[in-house]
Amino acid sequence: MEKFVKILKRWHYTIGAILLVVGFILLRLFFYVQTKKMLPKIQVVVPGESEFYLGEPGKYTIFYEYESVIGDKMYSLGESPPEMSIQLHSKQDKRIVDLSKISRAKTYKLGKRSGVSILEFNAKDSGYYVLFTEYPSGSLGPEFVLAIGKFKRLGVILGAVGIYVATLGISGFLMLRSFS
Repeated sequence: MEKFVKILKRWHYTIGAILLVVGFILLRLFFYVQTKKMLPKIQVVVPGESEFYLGEPGKYTIFYEYESVIGDKMYSLGESPPEMSIQLHSKQDKRIVDLSKISRAKTYKLGKRSGVSILEFNAKDSGYYVLFTEYPSGSLGPEFVLAIGKFKRLGVILGAVGIYVATLGISGFLMLRSFS
């Protein structure tokens, strides 16, 4: 019986260690999938006029993508956004949407896309919006990409903490049982 208990304790330790490794792999996978979901879905090439659809009202962020790909064309400028006039209005009622500067910059880098937040706005309604951008000099280039989306980092952090705590709790419990 004592031999069986020793074997069982070793198995608890082994299973706990395996769960710890699997948990960290799941954590990494979770971060990858969630980060990919966080990328802004709307990309527009500027300067010029661009129309896009917002599926729901709420707070949105405009990002300057200093590295970006649309189709098979790559866009790359420096990490600081160029000076540009930006206006946004609702296509339905022609109402100008207030744009406000970002108090704390949000950044992302995934694959061939890298961006930093520059402005945010509150869309009161779902529908079509028109973004108008131009250089102060009126020149047409260089072109670059602005991306628009909701940036929800808190959900990713809470999900990751949940996976981390569950992994440590279960594997720690099994590993500690092997010592008692």
